[in-house]
Order: sequence, then structure tokens, then C-alpha cells
Amino acid sequence: MASTLRQGAHGPEVQRLQELLHQHGYYGGAIDGDFGWRTHVAVTKYQDDAGLRNDGAVGPDTWRSLESLSGSQTGLRADEHVDDYVDSAYGTMHSSMAPRDRLDRLMSAAIGELTELGVPQPSYDFDAGLSGSNTLAEFRSSGQWHIAVNPDQFEESHIETLNEQQLGEVANTIYHESRHAELTFREARAQAGLGQDADSLVASMGIPRYVAEYAVATAITQSTADGATDEAIAGYESFYGSGAAETQNVYSSGQYEPYRRLPEEADAFETGRNVEDQWREHGGIHGSIRRGDNGEHVSYLQRGLTHLGHYHGAIDGDFGIATEIAVQAFQREHALTDDGVCGEKTWETLARVYSE
Repeated sequence: MASTLRQGAHGPEVQRLQELLHQHGYYGGAIDGDFGWRTHVAVTKYQDDAGLRNDGAVGPDTWRSLESLSGSQTGLRADEHVDDYVDSAYGTMHSSMAPRDRLDRLMSAAIGELTELGVPQPSYDFDAGLSGSNTLAEFRSSGQWHIAVNPDQFEESHIETLNEQQLGEVANTIYHESRHAELTFREARAQAGLGQDADSLVASMGIPRYVAEYAVATAITQSTADGATDEAIAGYESFYGSGAAETQNVYSSGQYEPYRRLPEEADAFETGRNVEDQWREHGGIHGSIRRGDNGEHVSYLQRGLTHLGHYHGAIDGDFGIATEIAVQAFQREHALTDDGVCGEKTWETLARVYSE
């Protein structure tokens, strides 16, 4: 396990941290192993977006999230499914749709990926009972197979106020809850592989009978090479087996961090992180970059500014004076602070311009 790092730290672990933050689109500075203010800002922004304690200290939870160690890249976490979903969700979130139409489109995209994976299709609907709460959506498997969605998040007046990142969080929420459906079904299939029949699965998990019967028909065993079966068994033990009492205590405690560490919740959150990373890439939102920086994000910026008629130089990944002038021209055109630094607001505006 890597050490806990804070501002002022130096060395190879800090360099690894900077590389991960860069991969996730939060850091555009030098990969120099120096945990300075810029790295600190990138860490706190990542922690805030990932639902972690945003104290700037990179401990076990932040390392686990950055390295995606809490689950295998299978099923909905796999790049191919994330990419397909984001391709559909991005256009949906940037369009003018009635709330129900937007929900239908997002759920259709998620259900399409679940269907490819052989997961029973969940029903879904807005739930007025969630209105006014901090819960964006929830998957319900006890006696039903259903995703309940907070209608507040889909009101047109609300959607219009969201920035690029927040639009991605709405899309991420639907995918996150869809992952719960996949994980719960995988847990049932793993238990079927250990000998539970449909009656036993209904009794132990509370899932609908048709889901239990399908799990028995498609049972999996620990011979699965990708380790997903072992994770499914661990998830079952946490929610329905030997660890169920502790899990229920976590739920009733109202404390966020222990909840975030529960096996199934950790996996679903990291699946959501995969969606948010792809969302940022799709919209061209990267870490803050400025004159003196270089690399692929600078090249991406230069291509965008060239397309928009602001930059006429070489696409060389070198943020020099010509790139800075082009950024300032773009910022002035869109009523942004013309400081020549391509930060979150400038990236977001670039993304919006391309989506129009």
C-alpha cells in the first residue's frame, strides 16, 4: 500500500500520484514528484468529485479510487461499455428534452449495456419520495428490480443551471445504479454456483423470483478467470451473509466514508468514476494548463482552438505564446476571464461550443 501523501512530499510516489491525476484529467502540470500547491488543488478537486474527504491528503481511499483497485474492469466497468454509454449520454444531457424523455434516453443507454451482459432489465421511474433529498437515485432489489430516480435532477429549470461536470454526474448516477443491478445479479449467480437454488436466493437476498431463477440458470463458479466471482461472493457476504449486520450498521450510522468503503458501493462508485473520466475526455475537459506546459492535453486544446479559428500554429503540444494568445481570444469571445490559463471554465466552454 502506498504511503499517505500531503503537500510538501517529494519522490516517486508523488510522481505516480501526478501521473494518475493526469490520467483522470485533473492535473496538467509537470510530472516532477513535487507535491506542491498545484498537485494539492488537483487532489482536492478529484476527492470532491469522487465523493471522498477533500482534505488534500492522499491516503488509502484516495489511492484506491485513483488506481481503481476496488473492483475488476469487467461488465459495466469495462471501457467498451463505459464508452458506449457516454457516447449516448453526452448528447442526451446536452439536448433540450422533457424530463421523462431525458430519463428514458439515459436508461435506454444503460439498459442496452446491461442487456449485452445478460443482466435482467430493471424497471425505472421518477420517485416523488426522493424529491428534496440528497439521493439522486437508488437501485431496489428487495421484492423488485427497479431504479428509482429523484425527479429534481431532471427538471428542465435545474438541468439548465448545471455545468459540464454536473451534467456528467447526472448521467453517472444512472450508470452507477445500473452497476448495482449487475453486481446484485452477479452475487446471485455466484451463490447459485455454490449450490443455492431459486427458493434459497429469494429467501436470502429478497430478489424477485424470476431474477433468482435466471441466476440459477446462468450460475457462475470461482473458476472465472477475471476474479469477478470472488468479488461477487465478497459482496454477498457483506450485504446478505456474515457481514450483513455490520453493513446495516454502516447504513444506519449516516456516516459517508464507511458506506463508501462497502464492497458493492466502492465498486459502483469506481464504475461511476470511469464514466466521469470518459465524460471529461468526451467533452475535452482536462486539468488546468497554461503557458510553459506541454503534452497531449495541450495538443487537444490547440486542435480545438484551430477548429474555432483562434489558433494558427503547429499542433505540437507546446503551450507557448501563440497558444496563450489564442486562449485569451477564445476567453474574451465567451465572456471569460482572459488570463490565458485553460482551466475548468475554459475547458467547459470549449465542450459546450463543440456540442452546439
